[in-house]
Amino acid sequence: MAQVWVTFEEIQELFGCDAASARSQIILNQWERRRCTDGLIRAQLPAELAHEFMLGYAGKHMVPFESADEFGAAMAALCRAFGAPADDAHATSTAGFYRQAS
Repeated sequence: MAQVWVTFEEIQELFGCDAASARSQIILNQWERRRCTDGLIRAQLPAELAHEFMLGYAGKHMVPFESADEFGAAMAALCRAFGAPADDAHATSTAGFYRQAS
């Protein structure tokens, strides 16, 4: 199972609390903590909270493609990058997919 390690600031956003409450939540639930090489302390989220965190993260950072053409161009670029044949029919039928926000 994948591990999600988050900073206290990210926990504040997840729970909508202040720094002291985030720290208390981590200690109270006995989540594993580590000081990372960047100097920040991160806590490992349990699986159910990790899933919630990732859905929230994706919701904030993903926006819909504006058109089927934009999606098709992105798919063609990926196909070129990975050496796969481009499938235009598939690209236009899946135009509701999301792209990375800038």
